[in-house]
Amino acid sequence: MRTVLFSALLLCTFANVGHAQTLKEQQIQKAQEGYLASASTSFNEACGTEIPVSIDWTSFKSADYTTNYGIHSYCSQSISAMESMCGEDDGLAKKAIASKIKKVVCHMGAERSAKLSDGTFDYTINFSSANDTDFVREFLGENL
Repeated sequence: MRTVLFSALLLCTFANVGHAQTLKEQQIQKAQEGYLASASTSFNEACGTEIPVSIDWTSFKSADYTTNYGIHSYCSQSISAMESMCGEDDGLAKKAIASKIKKVVCHMGAERSAKLSDGTFDYTINFSSANDTDFVREFLGENL
């Protein structure tokens, strides 16, 4: 599991296109990915899965993460929602998540959104949205 997560995170570390990354940008991305990796470990343990979670850095502008160091907290709302769903007594959500979600990718966009397609849960954040965990729980409840 750690190899899969590390590989996904390593790819994302160097995936920002458009300009050569500064040392500061690389350090921030690495730190954000580390925080998200910790959250994904807890999520995967709760759900009994090995689902890789990554950040699509190509969807972010440098200013998005050099001025806002909390990207991981926005991105982790999706897996926090799934982690709490997996802890529910009936076990139905845990089974649905384990069977239908194979990868989680966090993006930046003009509006918050969620999409589940071919086993990939794409979660798009923006910094002005609120109640992201509730948004994800509702989306997954209707789409799993």
